[in-house]
Amino acid sequence: MDDKKKKGIIFVLFYLVFFTMVIFLIINIRKENRNRYLNNKKNNTKINNNLNINIDKILSNNYKYSYNIIIDNDIYVYSGSRKGDIEEFYDNKYYYYKEGDKYYKNDGVKYIPFNNPNKYSYINDKIKDILNSSTLISEVKYNTGSKIYNMGITVDSLVKIFDNVSSDLSLNNDLVTYVSDDNNNIVEISYDFTNYFKYKNICKNKFKVNFKYSNFSYSRINNPIR
Repeated sequence: MDDKKKKGIIFVLFYLVFFTMVIFLIINIRKENRNRYLNNKKNNTKINNNLNINIDKILSNNYKYSYNIIIDNDIYVYSGSRKGDIEEFYDNKYYYYKEGDKYYKNDGVKYIPFNNPNKYSYINDKIKDILNSSTLISEVKYNTGSKIYNMGITVDSLVKIFDNVSSDLSLNNDLVTYVSDDNNNIVEISYDFTNYFKYKNICKNKFKVNFKYSNFSYSRINNPIR
């Protein structure tokens, strides 16, 4: 076999090896991207834009809370404790007890079956979806280690989250502010959902909600019914 044929064979073998390595590399990269996607999807308690805050402690549903809702000129204030699907709370007038989807109100003598006094409590139940649909606008860091994240969310996203329908609305974004402690755990959330609730004809000028969380791993709620 002359040198020319040998060089031709070596050239072909070189490119076979080269393209085999390239194909193998592409397969590995796709596999890594796929695994990264699945891991990110699984770990969806963190914001999808790589901000280093999480809502694990809130999602554990074990804490004390206080929150207020402002709808135009009306203000509603609630404070209480939550452990799993059990809650006890106060609206500055009555005490309530919740177990599962059943509510009870203290009428001054005993607890009687009652409807949910806060028809907007579902907002807190959608915290993960809202968080993962928000986009960072600005971030403020303090020497204490706490941070404030100002974020925007489209009304279309809120329609999808709350109403489970797709929409294409030309409306201004609503705003969300997250406050984290020095361990990056969210301890306060403020929602300005004025545009969404104006679209729903629930408010005219203002719809704001502020949640504050504390005493994570709250240990006990006594059952006043039994």
